[in-house]
Amino acid sequence: MWLLLRLAVAGETDASFALGVDLNETPHGLVNVEVRRGAWTGSLITDTLQARWDPAGERGRAWVAGRGEFGAAGLMISPWTDGAPDPDRAMAVSYGGLEGGAVRYLSRGLYAGGQGSARYYVFSEVGQGRRSLPADHPVVGGDGLVGWWTPEAQAWARLGVDYSLGTWAPHAHVELKSRADKALAPRFELRAGWAQHQDEVLRTRVGGLNPYVVPLAGAAWGELWVEDYAALRGGGGWHGGRVEADLLVDVVSSDVQASAAGFALDTRWKHERLYLDADAGYAPFLLRQEGVGAWSVWLVFGREWGA
Repeated sequence: MWLLLRLAVAGETDASFALGVDLNETPHGLVNVEVRRGAWTGSLITDTLQARWDPAGERGRAWVAGRGEFGAAGLMISPWTDGAPDPDRAMAVSYGGLEGGAVRYLSRGLYAGGQGSARYYVFSEVGQGRRSLPADHPVVGGDGLVGWWTPEAQAWARLGVDYSLGTWAPHAHVELKSRADKALAPRFELRAGWAQHQDEVLRTRVGGLNPYVVPLAGAAWGELWVEDYAALRGGGGWHGGRVEADLLVDVVSSDVQASAAGFALDTRWKHERLYLDADAGYAPFLLRQEGVGAWSVWLVFGREWGA
């Protein structure tokens, strides 16, 4: 918070914020405040503090960040097992560390580069949850990156390895998004990943409607912790003026659940730099224990960065 205040009074600045809630069987809140001055950004992201420097030029960009998350890393405070919340597995997880990388812009919207990170994780009991905790330990990793960007379509791939608790864990991930720059248009998204030897810290989080996970409408936020996955999101709708509204279908296959599907209404209302996201999802075929719902809602009011 001290860094945010310093940036706010240190000259011409820009700021964004987001206040919201993720509603499902295990709800969570969201409070984000970010202040930017030149290449420097200070952020409070709910339980995370970050200071970031990301200079950019005509031929590429780079970034270095110091980051600490306090208590809810990986949403391990609210785990799920076999279609229901599992408080017996809950633990509070925090970390502090550094990350950085650089990419070079190539021709025709292509870019390539690399990134790396080093974090130290601390595990502690929460409520009546898990009593057998992992040992506190560092996690280091790195990736090679390639990507492609146009106004109507974006794609990237990364290949790398992490080192945690004496084990090397290789991984590969790809993502593709496409939507024509028209008011009424289809929307397509594909995400896929492969990994080996990942622990609970490293596994990919699948579930929910928010931008921090592989989306699966109707699932809880980060409900599935997976190594291998393929996720397709398809649909479309209207993006015109102040209103955006898409009807979407999510289909996900993973090593945790062979198949899952959900249906979503994804909307945004905008006025100048202010916006309201109101999304809802339902997953009628998702694995669930008796009495546990398969629905999710994402509500966020915020202010975007300036031009």
